[in-house]
Amino acid sequence: MSLEFKEILYEKKDHVARITINREAMRNALSVEVFMELAEAFRDFRYDPATGVAVLTGAGDKAFVAGADIKQIKDEGTTDPMGGVKLCGEFNRMGHEMRSCGKPIVARVFGDVIGGGFELLMFCDLAIAAENARFIAGEAFVGAVPIGATQFTSMLVGDKRARWLLFTDERIDAKTALEWGIVNRVVPYENLDEEVDKLCKTLLNKFPWTLRLTKAQLNFWHDLSSHVAHAGSDYWGLHVGTTPEMREGISAFLEKRPTRWMEFREQEAAGKPSGYYWGPPTKNCPKCNTTNLPEEFEFCGKCGSKLA
Repeated sequence: MSLEFKEILYEKKDHVARITINREAMRNALSVEVFMELAEAFRDFRYDPATGVAVLTGAGDKAFVAGADIKQIKDEGTTDPMGGVKLCGEFNRMGHEMRSCGKPIVARVFGDVIGGGFELLMFCDLAIAAENARFIAGEAFVGAVPIGATQFTSMLVGDKRARWLLFTDERIDAKTALEWGIVNRVVPYENLDEEVDKLCKTLLNKFPWTLRLTKAQLNFWHDLSSHVAHAGSDYWGLHVGTTPEMREGISAFLEKRPTRWMEFREQEAAGKPSGYYWGPPTKNCPKCNTTNLPEEFEFCGKCGSKLA
């Protein structure tokens, strides 16, 4: 079967499938299209008897994956709930293909590993990181909820460390990631390919069905929690992606300006729900009968009449 991809590179040689997110100019940011192409590549990898291990990485030398494609989320995910549902749905489909492929996946990690990149790393079975790798697991700084990391990080690093990573958005270095069990080995960047190749050879010199069944058993807790991740897709699309919080967080990020976090807290403290831009939709227009107008509107947004 011939596969053609635009956002990733997919090469198979010497029993190893090498999958590279090929968006170097965007620091390998994750889009819906990337999720879809990764899912197809891992599905092909699953059924190809000539390949026994996959290596997942990003293009260039600056970022393994520096988070999600923020512009796409703003254009599609914050204006239409189905945009967020699709983004998360394709993310989950990709994760399922990675977990269920029956073969080990090695993450070749370097540079920035942020948000969705951290989640992608968790879907891999093993990870070798360069010393220059830096990790941010959370997404609260842009108003997002990491539906994968919220389910899987506790299993990886423990409850308190998971809460620290996802609440604070603190960046940790490769040494800390190794100590916390996020990666298996840390090496100088110039030795990264050598170490990844060495690990691939080790894995290829194991019985394939033994690895397949071992991976299936190790997936138990991930598979159990994945049901919550799937349910979280709809929650994210309906109640998170279209909120003022996320539009503000993403806008601040794209505009490279300070985020107005405290304005939301001050609004809540004043008794005004911050989930609305102009208050809850409680007003109706007596002239044109338009309903569900924001509470703070003085005039009808349709006919311009003054509201009571």
